[in-house]
Amino acid sequence: MKKSSVLLFAITPLLFPAVLRAQTADTSTVDWTRYEYMPGQQVLFYDDFSGDKEGEAPQVWRVSEGGKVEVRKRQERFWLHALEESTISPKQLRLSPQFTLEMDFNVLTEGYSGRYRVDFLGKDPEEWASITLEPFSIFFSMSTGLTSEKAVDMKSGVHHLAVQVDGGGFKCYVDKWLVLNIPKTGSFAATQIEVFMPGPGDESSDDQCMLTDFFVAQGPTTLQNQLSASGKIVSYGIYFSAGKNAIRPESTPTLKQFAELLQADASLSFSIECHDNELSDESDNVKLSQSRAEALKDLLVEEYRIPSDRLAIKGWGETRPIVEAGTVDGNKMNQRVEFIRK
Repeated sequence: MKKSSVLLFAITPLLFPAVLRAQTADTSTVDWTRYEYMPGQQVLFYDDFSGDKEGEAPQVWRVSEGGKVEVRKRQERFWLHALEESTISPKQLRLSPQFTLEMDFNVLTEGYSGRYRVDFLGKDPEEWASITLEPFSIFFSMSTGLTSEKAVDMKSGVHHLAVQVDGGGFKCYVDKWLVLNIPKTGSFAATQIEVFMPGPGDESSDDQCMLTDFFVAQGPTTLQNQLSASGKIVSYGIYFSAGKNAIRPESTPTLKQFAELLQADASLSFSIECHDNELSDESDNVKLSQSRAEALKDLLVEEYRIPSDRLAIKGWGETRPIVEAGTVDGNKMNQRVEFIRK
């Protein structure tokens, strides 16, 4: 299987902490009304490596023969760090035809370790698609011969990848910017995901190859389809500042679609119910989730002109998990917003 190669560029020694402190690309000019990325509505796989021991390989990942990775903690986050050139893949991940993928990855603009490749492998080993991430370009290639490239300017530091996959169709966002839009063609269906991590270049101190918050979810489907199927909408596409009720602008696609649902049918009313487990105290999580539900109602009333009497609110904290709590992926599944039809 031929894939795009990760090229070796000039390497400049940099200290690791300085790279992590660097700011991500400026997205202040993003038109959030045009931003369309929504994660899937059912968690298939999540790992932020907080459940692993520092200095050891992660438990729920396969590592290629000869590869070497370990978990490290830097600035209150856990990262998978590549010590050698490695290919990793989630051990127990079953993909649906439509899914989304997200991860945070570290970039070093002058060096080798800031290059990554995400491979989507089909049931037939000869079928594949790849997204190569480099500081100055995002490159897409497919076994059919289809290629696409987008020039970018990623600064040294942490960046975010988000991909919507629909069979052979791909929409790729980096730091909230749509960088690739590959129309669905043919019958390609991914059955496995692999991530190539180049590790440091030979004979260098370029030791910055890291990723975290790897999230794969089924879907997305429309909110109307969710509502028709179950009488409620479960969303992982509403984002808040850590430990606060401030709604982040990445939530716009979900909130816009929800508001349009209400605007189209005046008979609909909902209870906005937040579930949070990020704080250490159960009562604090209840207060946080109640505050977040209030913030969501206020935004829908003020910005989208939804009548207040059509929206109730409730904060449950961590008292109503949908799966067993205490694991990395379980906590991710339980941290959600639900819109329940009244």
